[in-house]
Amino acid sequence: MPDQFEVEEALAAVLAGALYPDGPAAPSALGTRCSIYRGWPSSAALDADLAEGGLHVTDPTNASRTMLMDLDTLSWDEGIAGEFGIPMSMLPEIKSSSEVYGEVRERGTLHGVPIAGILGDQQAATFGQACLSVGEAKNTYGTGNFMLINTGTELVRSENGLLTTVCYKFGDAAPVSALE
Repeated sequence: MPDQFEVEEALAAVLAGALYPDGPAAPSALGTRCSIYRGWPSSAALDADLAEGGLHVTDPTNASRTMLMDLDTLSWDEGIAGEFGIPMSMLPEIKSSSEVYGEVRERGTLHGVPIAGILGDQQAATFGQACLSVGEAKNTYGTGNFMLINTGTELVRSENGLLTTVCYKFGDAAPVSALE
């Protein structure tokens, strides 16, 4: 039977894309800056404490929540980060939502288990409810009420105040976007 640390480690691996050290809500750029200076990865990021060899990675669904990621390139925007005084070296590497990032470090029965997925809160619910086709939508209820509609591989820029975001990105496939 696994001990408490092993259970927490397993939960961390599964839920890494949905948990934030500074609360359940997605962090703002200012929140990211404050968290980084406290030494916390504010976007849901896997770090060296979980993975063998050390990792500091996130996926586009979480990176987009910081408002520091360019949706067209899926990379950190140096100009925006600079405006908030966030050093680029402090931001995690952005990888796809599903690939093998590494393995759980040596400790107990989970050693060697692949760490292979990161997906943000609402995006995880959208994917989990199989909203995989353009036009399908999912409403989530929790710390807030959020509706995401799958827009496919096209980035749809709202003219009515909706948020354009990444819904998921698997491996080398084109990212799937959503309006929230």
